Amino acid sequence: MENRRRYKRFDVQGIHGTLVFASKVNILNLGIGGAALETDRRLDIGDTYTLRLKGGKGSIAPEGVVTWSFKSSRRMDPSGSQCIGYRTGLRFTEAATGSNPDFVSYLKSLNPPTGGLEAISLPVDAPPRAIIKRPSVFILKNISQGGLLIASDNPVKPHDRLSMKLKLAGHVAVNFTCKVTHCMRFAPGESGEILAGVEFQQMPSASRDTVTQFIDALEGGR
Repeated sequence: MENRRRYKRFDVQGIHGTLVFASKVNILNLGIGGAALETDRRLDIGDTYTLRLKGGKGSIAPEGVVTWSFKSSRRMDPSGSQCIGYRTGLRFTEAATGSNPDFVSYLKSLNPPTGGLEAISLPVDAPPRAIIKRPSVFILKNISQGGLLIASDNPVKPHDRLSMKLKLAGHVAVNFTCKVTHCMRFAPGESGEILAGVEFQQMPSASRDTVTQFIDALEGGR
């Protein structure tokens, strides 16, 4: 919110970018065909996500398709806001099945199975750490030296940190990380998208120069 006071914002049209959100998840069960997860946000049925697993001997990042998802819990966070937990089923795609020796080796490294690889008994003292990632397209609504206002189908939340890529008109693509400062869902029946304000966090100097040149052109009416 501070950036909106410090920097002048410029409305834009017809510019799209790509964002990737990464969220920590708990693994409830894991096997060669898929996984059951506990997440802090809803994952859309039919969408494809990357599940990065780290533990055992190394790491692996299979892709999977969400086959089911439901609300499983409610709690209050330290700020007093209500948080909803979800349980989700992820079916791994063909590349992460038994034909992938790296994935098979990783599963065996977690806990050598006594039977098949359909369900692995996860180690209680050191379960695998897991992050789920999903890229999606966003629409740029306005821009300033401090951040962006975007429309996205991704269920981002305040304080989320995102990796983003943006192709500004007449310039090369810029890459950066940002933090979500605020967001609101459009009214039902409009688009179902989320309108989110994001604040630049880390940006290479070349990308920063590109953003400055683009804003200067907007301000000059060129």
